[in-house]
Amino acid sequence: FGRTGGEDFCILLQNTSKGGAKMFAKRICESIEDMQMDCNGNIITITVSIGVAAYDGEDTIDEVINKSDIALYEAKENGRNQVIFYSKE
Repeated sequence: FGRTGGEDFCILLQNTSKGGAKMFAKRICESIEDMQMDCNGNIITITVSIGVAAYDGEDTIDEVINKSDIALYEAKENGRNQVIFYSKE
């Protein structure tokens, strides 16, 4: 887990299937959505958009991160607060 820039973070999951990675990301998204924070007496909520990509055995780490970034921007464009799995189609 680490910050890759600005508001972007990256989590690398070893020995995890595509379905497992997507489920993990959805749990993060739902957990953050359920949080409420008190900011000087004002209750605020936050959301997260998540892009997920899988290593196919041939990509470099930079290519996998780029694919997850493409999925992240799709999640943001589709209304935010969701998980999108990178797909070539």
